[in-house]
Amino acid sequence: MAFLKQLRATHTENARSADVELWSPRGHGVDPAYEGQRQHMRDEAKAELEQYGEAVDVVAYGLPLVREKWHDRRDNPERKHEWRIEQKDWLETSTLPLRLPIEDSGLDESRHAVWVFEGKVFLAEDPDLTPEDVRALLNQDRNRRRLALEKAHALQAMSQQLDKPRQRERVPQEVRVEVWQRDGGRCVECASQANLEFDHIIPFAMGGSNTARNLQLLCGDCNRRKGMTLG
Repeated sequence: MAFLKQLRATHTENARSADVELWSPRGHGVDPAYEGQRQHMRDEAKAELEQYGEAVDVVAYGLPLVREKWHDRRDNPERKHEWRIEQKDWLETSTLPLRLPIEDSGLDESRHAVWVFEGKVFLAEDPDLTPEDVRALLNQDRNRRRLALEKAHALQAMSQQLDKPRQRERVPQEVRVEVWQRDGGRCVECASQANLEFDHIIPFAMGGSNTARNLQLLCGDCNRRKGMTLG
């Protein structure tokens, strides 16, 4: 199954303006020949800025070494590669993944592809993925994580609720009157009118409520017998 691995990456916007600034004259006391080279580089940077507009420099780290020409074939977390992306193309990666060229990156084009999407860089082990495929896989991963988080939060809330001891609330007066009238002021088991108690049909400790439907009149003896059967 094809999968995507997010690479550690940085990006610098307005890269061509940064180039122009980088090669700006340094002032007095600089070797004229060196300053001439700097001026030449600045002119080239200005020409590219005028022709193409701004760009974004993207640097990704940790690309695997897979080509035979590389002496060290181990994965190096610090091995990096840099791409320059036109500003308009970079902006479009907020909605659709952009595939980056890897001809000179040391990656095997028959096994890998590199994509940038929403400011992040991803290494794909399937070179045949389309932009729509990449977006679908990333959305699938996000949905899986979101559902896992929702489940974790639900389990945590349930655990906290179950672990929290319930405080017994007094049966409201109007409910007590309703139950007394309904049961005729007698124990519903033996019809005794002595030592009557309001009994929870579903015990309060097991989630029973203080509603008339969950209450009944029992005498003390019948209530204790019921308690013994539950215990």
